[in-house]
Amino acid sequence: MTNYPSKRDLGVALVVLPLRLGMVGLGLFLLALVVLQGSTLYLFLPGLLLTGLGMLNLWAFLATSYQITQADLLVRFGPLRWHIPLNANAEIVPSGTLAPDRGWGLAWSLARLVIRYRKGNGRLAFIGIVISPEDKDGFLHQLAQARRDLSL
Repeated sequence: MTNYPSKRDLGVALVVLPLRLGMVGLGLFLLALVVLQGSTLYLFLPGLLLTGLGMLNLWAFLATSYQITQADLLVRFGPLRWHIPLNANAEIVPSGTLAPDRGWGLAWSLARLVIRYRKGNGRLAFIGIVISPEDKDGFLHQLAQARRDLSL
């Protein structure tokens, strides 16, 4: 069971990190105004939301990884987890453009893989999972070893 960290493009990092750090900073500033200066509580909710959402997004950016177990593909996106049974994977399609992919965007790079899988009833899920493992070749090789019938 190898853990594959997410690839992070420099351009994405240059946008995500300053914006999210700014959100956290502004949120903490608003919360400090409420606490230290006794400002009205209408600043409390925006401060709390900015701080919380900024921190969740930073967590997702810093802690995104993918792991292939004996039975599942485990996708970690910050505090969120997806378990996709390996026998439900129908196809994996590489994508490297700015065109939107029909799937949960759990990738921090344009060098993405779109995983389409089958739901419990056997039908192809309308929305797949979009990932970007740093070692894409190693990830695909391990996935091919686990599922020899998978269309890669």
